[in-house]
Amino acid sequence: MQTNSKWFAWRPLRPYRCCLVLLFLAPAFSFGSTAAAAQEAQQSREPGAKLRLPRQQAQTNAALDGVVRSGAAGGGQIPVAGAVLQLQDLTSAESKEYFANGEGVFRILPIVPGEYSLRVHAEGYAAFSLDKITVHANEVLTLEISLVAQPSAEVRSRLPRLPELGTPLPAESVASSGSYREFRHRLDSDPSYVLNPAPESLPPVADVFATVPDRWALQQPEYKRYSSTGEYIYTRSRWHDPFNRNRLKGDEPIWPDVLGQQVFLNLTAASDTTFDGRRVPSPSGVSAANPGSSTFFGHGEQEFVDQILRFTFDLFHGDASFKPVDWRIRITPEISLNDLNVRELGIVGPDVRSGTNRFDTHIGLQEAFGEVKLHDLGPNYDFLSVRAGIQQFNADFRGFLFVDEQPAVRVFGDLHSDEIEYNAVYFQLLEKNTNSGLNTFDRRHQQVVLGNIYLQDFFFPGYTAEFVAAWNKDDASIHYDDNGFLVRPAPVGNVVNQNPGAGPMVGWAAAISIASI
Repeated sequence: MQTNSKWFAWRPLRPYRCCLVLLFLAPAFSFGSTAAAAQEAQQSREPGAKLRLPRQQAQTNAALDGVVRSGAAGGGQIPVAGAVLQLQDLTSAESKEYFANGEGVFRILPIVPGEYSLRVHAEGYAAFSLDKITVHANEVLTLEISLVAQPSAEVRSRLPRLPELGTPLPAESVASSGSYREFRHRLDSDPSYVLNPAPESLPPVADVFATVPDRWALQQPEYKRYSSTGEYIYTRSRWHDPFNRNRLKGDEPIWPDVLGQQVFLNLTAASDTTFDGRRVPSPSGVSAANPGSSTFFGHGEQEFVDQILRFTFDLFHGDASFKPVDWRIRITPEISLNDLNVRELGIVGPDVRSGTNRFDTHIGLQEAFGEVKLHDLGPNYDFLSVRAGIQQFNADFRGFLFVDEQPAVRVFGDLHSDEIEYNAVYFQLLEKNTNSGLNTFDRRHQQVVLGNIYLQDFFFPGYTAEFVAAWNKDDASIHYDDNGFLVRPAPVGNVVNQNPGAGPMVGWAAAISIASI
């Protein structure tokens, strides 16, 4: 605009110089013509309308920026990082909050021209306020604000006030503590102010971040540094490949469009084959396989093969690592195919007509529970959850007291950044299949209550102590296993109802972990 002002300043001289030339060439001009030219030159000295640069739009908004500092020892100043600025429109009473960056710099753009009140506060400093500031259109108001340090609550005296001192003086208002300087300049005087923000100001989110609908679907770049074959970070995933990223093993949300980006499905399949060849004392019996044998023990060779197929379907809501899940549903069916070969009768079953070979199959439901996190107890993933259904539980370090997969209601969690872990469980036991050891759907009429607590670094670092309490109620019953043998009560001595009833137990176990540094 300065260039345009110079242009208009020189422009009135041109008609005047032209008149001098005309007077020199034609001195016989009348005085009336000279007066008209002088009047025209006088009118041309009046300032014209302000012109804008091409494609420049009129600025109808305003801006507020500046820096928040604090007086330091020695007369220097240090920036106040993260200072909170509350700007309130005095006309509409609308209030908004803004924050200074790590260097104490703030920038509010755009704002509607008008009258505002400003309040600045930060931790450890007295609040600063301006009751009224006026911001005009096409104007940038720059404030240099200095806050006054305020003693923290820790250094204030907690002693009671002496009575002879009288009532305390009314506290001075801290809202006006501090000082400021202001500078004003035109908003359109620096096009870079709007088009190229300063480095300390944050640009719009759309200019920095790209919206990704599914953050789990980000792929590694197609780059392979080495020509040899093998598993590398840039290997493409396949749906049937369990070693790379796979949606079916909990690496990505199972259905993000419907269930969101925090619901995962983890499918697990395991195969376990057991072969047992043994020779144990086996009675020949009255109906032995070799009638007339005089020895009490017959042929004791036996072989047993058991093929286990276990499938786990685990659907959970959470972050897939570290943080305990918000909720979980897990179902685990297990299939057993087993075969037994012996050389004497009366072993695979009490009926000798069963022969010396038995092939059996069974499907058991080993896990079927739901879990819900009740509450977060701390910032370091301390939590309280409840789980109900068929679930696995180990009562102690090695499973000496109780380890099984049974229907239960369990409350569990941890405290003090996992230094303390606790469990409280109530079981209603199921019968087991005789040949596979898997669950059936028949009740065993036995109840168990368990509670334990683990304390890390109990006596010294590395020493983990466990306190466990158990209560068992095994009701009297008569039960024959799947092969027809009497197993409850044990067929030893007189078969009577001993009514074992209920019995409590309290124990203490410990483990020491040794780690090399």
